Amino acid sequence: MVIRILGTSHISSKSISAIRREIKENHPDIVGVELDIGRAQALQSKNMKRGIPWQMLPKIGLFGFMFVLIGRFVQQHLGKIVGVEPGSEMKEALVQAHKAKSKIALIDRPIQLTLKSLSVQFTFRDKMRMLWDLISGPFVGKKRLQEMGVGSFDLSGVPSQDVIVQMTGYIKKRYPGMYKALISERDKYMSKALIHLHNKEMKHRETEAEINSDNALVQEPVILAVVGAGHVAGMLAYLKKKKINVEVV
Repeated sequence: MVIRILGTSHISSKSISAIRREIKENHPDIVGVELDIGRAQALQSKNMKRGIPWQMLPKIGLFGFMFVLIGRFVQQHLGKIVGVEPGSEMKEALVQAHKAKSKIALIDRPIQLTLKSLSVQFTFRDKMRMLWDLISGPFVGKKRLQEMGVGSFDLSGVPSQDVIVQMTGYIKKRYPGMYKALISERDKYMSKALIHLHNKEMKHRETEAEINSDNALVQEPVILAVVGAGHVAGMLAYLKKKKINVEVV
């Protein structure tokens, strides 16, 4: 079993190039992307709605809904700065996988479940901290920014693993509920999805070999996982714990 993990930034032109290169050069059997069915359909829709998604409110709760709005605003604002539509790298992964005739798998947890978890896990204390951080944000000094890991890096690229570890470590310490719902729970979910994909593909290949009376050793599938860079460390740790052969692109 070979799983290759490619960490991306959702507004990075360099991530798009990296995905093209990886799929073209290594021809993975399966490409797993950090999307659920709803987000995948939205990305590929030519008439994707840009308005406020009011229909989500009763499904994910008020806090989850507010988080969606803030997250969308920030990503779109940063995307305009670098000239890349948020989520373009995931869309590119779908396109390139189709061109390469690789199987495509959507490995992320449904967004409604993630936001419901966030509403539960994000405590009153976390919310007060976030409110204070939003208010004090314009006055934050360089020392706080360095603690957060966002002192300076190129928005068009993917932050280094050291910077990512520092950023996620800060979130884990400052907002443990957010870290659990948005990062660690999804690390585990996507890792399990990759293992399931491997087992399903191996069973399919073994069945075909048996039907065709092929005595040759069944070849292990190569799986490429395209995920946000913040998930790489957690997924790597989980897969290694399960004795999975995993490589980071």
